[in-house]
Amino acid sequence: MSFTVYNLILVAVCLILMTAVVALLLYVRRRYRQLLNREKEIRSEYAEKMSELHSRLAELSETVIQYQQMLGASQEQTMLEARQKDLFLEISHSLTQTLDLPTILDKIISKIRVVVPFYCAGIYLYSKEKSELYEAAFQEITEEDMKLQLRRDFGIPDIVVDTNRPVWIADVEKDPRFKHFLETVHIGSAIYVPISTENEVYGILFLGSLQKNSYGQKQMNILSPIVNQAFQAIRNARLFQEVDSKLSFMSTLWDISRSLNVTLDVDFSQTNVLTDVVEILRRFFKTDKAVFFRYDEESYVAVPFAFSGFKYNEGFHSLELPKEIIENPQKVERFMQVGEFVNKYNVSAALTEFFGNEGIKSFLRAPLIGRRKTMGSIVLFSMEHRAWTQEEIRWLDIFAGVISSALENSILFSDLFIEKNRLQVLVQNIPDGVFTIDTSKRILSWNTAAEKITGWQSREVIGKACRDLFFHSLDGERLCDESCLIEKAIREKRRVDSGGQPVYAVKKEGQKFPVFIGCAPIINEEGEAVGAVQVFRDRSAEMEIERMKEDFFDAVTHDLKSPLSSVMGYIELVMNPKIGELTSTQREYIESSLRSARSLLLLINNLLEGARIDAGKMVYNFAIFAPELVVSEVIEMFMPAVHQKGIKVNLNISKELTVYGDRDMIKQVFMNLFSNAMKFTSSKGIVTISAEPHEDKVKFSVADTGKGIPPENREGLFQKFYQVGSGHV
Repeated sequence: MSFTVYNLILVAVCLILMTAVVALLLYVRRRYRQLLNREKEIRSEYAEKMSELHSRLAELSETVIQYQQMLGASQEQTMLEARQKDLFLEISHSLTQTLDLPTILDKIISKIRVVVPFYCAGIYLYSKEKSELYEAAFQEITEEDMKLQLRRDFGIPDIVVDTNRPVWIADVEKDPRFKHFLETVHIGSAIYVPISTENEVYGILFLGSLQKNSYGQKQMNILSPIVNQAFQAIRNARLFQEVDSKLSFMSTLWDISRSLNVTLDVDFSQTNVLTDVVEILRRFFKTDKAVFFRYDEESYVAVPFAFSGFKYNEGFHSLELPKEIIENPQKVERFMQVGEFVNKYNVSAALTEFFGNEGIKSFLRAPLIGRRKTMGSIVLFSMEHRAWTQEEIRWLDIFAGVISSALENSILFSDLFIEKNRLQVLVQNIPDGVFTIDTSKRILSWNTAAEKITGWQSREVIGKACRDLFFHSLDGERLCDESCLIEKAIREKRRVDSGGQPVYAVKKEGQKFPVFIGCAPIINEEGEAVGAVQVFRDRSAEMEIERMKEDFFDAVTHDLKSPLSSVMGYIELVMNPKIGELTSTQREYIESSLRSARSLLLLINNLLEGARIDAGKMVYNFAIFAPELVVSEVIEMFMPAVHQKGIKVNLNISKELTVYGDRDMIKQVFMNLFSNAMKFTSSKGIVTISAEPHEDKVKFSVADTGKGIPPENREGLFQKFYQVGSGHV
C-alpha cells in the first residue's frame, strides 16, 4: 500500500517536470523565431545603409578629384595672393612708422606700384574746411596736370567724392572729360578709388596706365585693403597734425601773452614788446613779413610801429589806406591777393609802390579793435600767391584779440594811473578828513586833513579799527553795532551821515571833540560793497556858533520880546474907550503902531521857531481841524491886496475834509505860500489853493499864473534865505 502511494507521487512529479520542460521548449522556440525575424530586418537595414554609403563615397571621390584639379589650377594664384598679403603687411608696417603726411602719401604710391602697375599716380585729399579737393602727392605727373583733373569739365574726382564709389575708365580716349588732360598726359585707362569709410571721404587715389582696359574689379579687389590701410594712416597723420597745430598755437599764444604781460606799459611809444610779438606771429604762420600798424582815423594813415622780415625798417614810412579799412575794418576782406586788392579799392600810389618794392603778392590782416575804437591791425605779408585757410584767419583773430586786450588794458592802466594821482591830490588837499575802510572796518587810508584834525599820522592809524577813533559820547561809547554808519551805508548801498547824532573823535593826545561824519559805500563791478569812504570834519567851531546862536535867541526872547509885549499891551490899553476917546488921526497912528509891533513880534517868533526847528526843540500842538477854515482865514487876511491887484482866488478844498496836525503851523505855511503867490502874480492873474486825499494823507497845492521858477534854481528852494534872481519867482 505504501509502495503504491509512493509510486503515484513519483509519477505525479515526473508529469509535472515533463510539463515544465515542454512549456520551456515552446517558449524557447517562440523566442528563437522572433530573433530570426529581427536578424532579417537588421540585415535588410544594413544592406540599405551600405548601399547609401557606397553612393556617398562615390560622390566624395568625385569631389576630391575636383578639388585636386582646382588646387592644381590655382596654385599660381595662391602664391600671388601670398605675395600680396606680405606686401599688405609691409605697407601696414611702413605706414605706422611715421606720422608725417607727405611721407605717408609717397609710401602709399610707391607700394601700390608693386601690386598694381601704373604709368602715373596721384593722391587728392579732401578739405572739409573748404569743401574741395586739393593735390597732395603725385608720381610721373606734374602738379599742374593734377590740378587740371580738378577742373569742372573733368569732374571725375568730384563724382567719386559725392558717391563714395570707385570709378574706372577702360578707354579714356572715348571719354570726353579727358580731352584737355590727354593734351599733356597720354594714358589709355584710369581708376579713381575713394580713400574713405562708409560715411566720410578723406581723399582719392588716382592711377593711370598707358594700356587700355588695365583696371577693373580685379585691380579694385587688390587695391581695397591698401586703400583701407591708407585711410587709417592718413586719418592718424591728420589727427597728429591737428594736435601738433593746436599745441603750436597754444604755445604761440602763451609766448604772446607772456611778452605782453611783462609790463602794463605797452603803448604806441614802446615798440620793443610789439616787435617781439610780430616776430612770434611771423614765425608761427611761416610768412615772409609781418607789421603792426596804428591807424590814424582822421588822415586815414597807417603808421607802422613794429616790423619783422623787413631789411630796412627805418625806410618804412606811413601809408595812406583806403578809408573803408579805417571806417569799417570788419567789413573789408581779411585776406586778399595784392593785385585783387589794388584793383578793388582806391589804393594810393605809395601803397602800390610799397607792394611792388617789397615783392608782396598776398596778405592776411586782423584789426586790433578796442572797446572805444579801432587801434590798428596786424598784417602778414607773403611773397607768394598764398591761399590763407580759415583756420589761419581764426588763429590770427585770436592773437589780435589778445593783443587788443593788452593794448586796451595798457591804455586803461595809464588812464587809471593818471586818475588815481588826480584823485589822490584832490583827497590829500581837501579841508575835511577822509579815510577808507574795508568790510572789516579796518582803516586803509588816512588823508593829510585827517592828520591835521586828529594829530594821528597815517602810519599810526592804518590797520586800526575805526571804532578806536570815533565814539557816540564823551564817556567813550563806541560808534558801532546797530548805529554804525558804515553798516548802514553798506547794507543800503547809499550815502549816509551822522546828521544830528552826536559823534566824537579822539585826538592823539586823548581829547575828544565833536565831528560830523558822512559815509558812502565802495561798490565793485558785481554790485557788492567792498568797503566804504568816510568824510569827517571838526564841529567844535560849529557847536560854539550854535551855542552863541542859542544865547542870541535867548537874548531876543528876553530883551526884545518882553519889552515889545509890554509896548503892545500899553498901546491896546490906550485904544480902550474907557481910558478916553481918541481922534481919528490918533487912532490911525496908534493902530499903525500896533500893526508894526505885531509884525515885529511875528518876525521875532519866526526867528525863534526857525532856531527851535534847527535845534530840534520845536513843540507842536496836534489836533484835528478843517483845513478849509484855515485857508479861508489866510485869504481873508490878504483880501485888501487881492482886490487891489485884481487877482482871482480859487479855493478847491472840501468843507468836510479834516486833517491831523498843528493848526498854527499849517496856517503859517499857507500864509507864506499865499503871500509869495500874491507877490509874483501879475494883475488879473489867478491863484488856486486845492487839496486832495492821497492814500492816508492829504496833498495841498498852491498854484499861480506867475512866471515860475527856472529848473536850474529849483534845487535851492529849501535853503535858508534863498532868493531867485530878479524877474523869477
